[in-house]
Amino acid sequence: MMEETVAGRWFGLAFGSVGLAVAFVLVVAMGVAGEVAIEAPLGLVSGVVATLVVSRSLGGALAARLGRGSLLNAVVLGTGVGILALQAGVLAGTLPQLVTQASVQRYGIGREFYDYVVKPLAWINFFGLVPAAVLGAVFGVTVARVVTREGL
Repeated sequence: MMEETVAGRWFGLAFGSVGLAVAFVLVVAMGVAGEVAIEAPLGLVSGVVATLVVSRSLGGALAARLGRGSLLNAVVLGTGVGILALQAGVLAGTLPQLVTQASVQRYGIGREFYDYVVKPLAWINFFGLVPAAVLGAVFGVTVARVVTREGL
């Protein structure tokens, strides 16, 4: 069981890094990379760290569950890992901005929550949900094949 977790964690970290590279390409293609890096460096770092931590942790759990599972199970669980890693990265990236902006404002937190959490979550899901789901499905199938082939 320990071997499955370690192999899954490494695959999770690798696929999380690929997902971040895809996100970087999308951000550069949209032309907002400079704005993100300048306006929210803490959010950028915390989002990257959260994505990698969730990918690594859930990758280990995924490998442990796929020991005797079907290919469809691998696709569904892998897709879930990809989407959860995306959501964790978005929330970890937007919450520092919300905290810093809400502490500056004298008004209620409702408008800042909408501007710094809801809108980024909606836009990132609009552009990133399909790539995260596809990459997660590939991740699940890869882990399932390695687990069954290697007997981990």
